[in-house]
Amino acid sequence: CVEKMTIIGNKKLKLLSYLFEFIVLFASIYIAFQLEEWDEDQDFTSREVAYLASMHQDLSKDLNQLNRRILEYDEKINSAEQVLVLLETSYEISRPEILSEFKAHLFSHFNYNPINNTLETLRTSGDLKLVKNHSFKILLSELDKSYVNTVHQGEIFNDYIEGNEWSGFFINNFDTNDFKVFSNKPNFSTLFRNRVRHYIALVENYYFQLQGSLKKTEEVKAALEKEMMERNLTFDSENSEIDDENSELENLKDELENMIDEVGSEESSDEINLDKETDDLLNEIEKIEN
Repeated sequence: CVEKMTIIGNKKLKLLSYLFEFIVLFASIYIAFQLEEWDEDQDFTSREVAYLASMHQDLSKDLNQLNRRILEYDEKINSAEQVLVLLETSYEISRPEILSEFKAHLFSHFNYNPINNTLETLRTSGDLKLVKNHSFKILLSELDKSYVNTVHQGEIFNDYIEGNEWSGFFINNFDTNDFKVFSNKPNFSTLFRNRVRHYIALVENYYFQLQGSLKKTEEVKAALEKEMMERNLTFDSENSEIDDENSELENLKDELENMIDEVGSEESSDEINLDKETDDLLNEIEKIEN
């Protein structure tokens, strides 16, 4: 009987030992999985924080650029409308007032190029899933659509400005050094006014798209700053405007150098625009430097 009890006791001990080993093994695997998941979550969080900080810098710079572009295109609209008034009240096209408006705002332009490197990286890499705030992700999608629409409208305006309807028209009908007309077309004045009207329509469409992108960018930035403050994340935009202006200044200088190289490499009738365009670019550079 004692021997029987001993055998039963040994079996129970073995069962308890097996059960203990199973519990230890299960707990070890569970803790390992939890630690791995925690590490992965920490990695995702740190990457998300880095993306958010980078996106805040992009948005700050983009707002500065949008405000400058909106001011520039507002001046273009005013100049074009002033030119149209002058054309409709006088048959004399080669007037100093008209030349002044064209030289100041209508011969050169700079398109809006979104500063959205972080958003593009999130979208193309699949890392958009790292952004935990669903409402903010929806805003980012709306902002991306706004970028697409504004850039498209800018391309339409750019195609018109650089095409035969505008640039080609001036090259073929004006001495652009002194804005004297050498065209003998009987309906030239009407053709000119129609082009200015078309210019105004396109530049207004672009201007309104820029305004829309500005509002959406402000909305996204406000939502981002709220998210970052709620998570005690810091952000700094004090130097964004300076950095962005320095970047645009370098772009302007590069464009000026490229234009000079291009004219120097092919001396043709196109070089009549060199002095005018050079003056415009130098004026833009001076504005930014000041």
